[in-house]
Amino acid sequence: MIWLALPMIVFSFNHSPIISQFAREQRREHGENAVKKTDAITGGAAMMLMGFVMFFVFSVVLSLSPEQLGEAQAQNISVLSYLANIHESPLISTLGPIVAFAAITSSYFGHFLGAQEGLVGLAKSRSNASEAKIEKGSLIFIVLTTWAVAIINPDILGMIEDLGAPMIAAILFLMPIFAMHKVPAMAKYKTSKAAQAFTLICGLAAVTSAINGIF
Repeated sequence: MIWLALPMIVFSFNHSPIISQFAREQRREHGENAVKKTDAITGGAAMMLMGFVMFFVFSVVLSLSPEQLGEAQAQNISVLSYLANIHESPLISTLGPIVAFAAITSSYFGHFLGAQEGLVGLAKSRSNASEAKIEKGSLIFIVLTTWAVAIINPDILGMIEDLGAPMIAAILFLMPIFAMHKVPAMAKYKTSKAAQAFTLICGLAAVTSAINGIF
């Protein structure tokens, strides 16, 4: 079970869509000191994410049975929404949807910024249209597609496990290791062999667990 849960854990820690704009802003504000400042911020954020996500995971596992978790997945709703439905506690019924909405909103805008940046960059390389038109078109496209997905209401956990998480694991774990050894400009970011091996093993574990889940 832990092996199959690895893709979801990877996805829950993912903040790669916003990294590009974050790094650019740090470079603008701190110049040559941007790398040191960025490392400090991302290090603190990683520790906060670790504590929060794992606290949430263990809380859910200890409060719900495997059957209840399966029922929540079958209903295609978040665990917080499921808890609000099965408990009569006014606190959970009130705070559950609020927390879920805040989490979904922050995740949406984080991924939205990264998706729009990538889409605008791709459109610029393929079109002679003005930047204003491209940005407006990308905004309309993203809003309409996400709106359509919300109406269709697909199995989002299945999509994350089968498609999203393996790609994220490959980008965050495997590609940096490859780039450090193959791209001269990335060689200065090489870490110890033990850290590289640990990162490579984590990436392979996440990717292969997703493949194993599919087949």
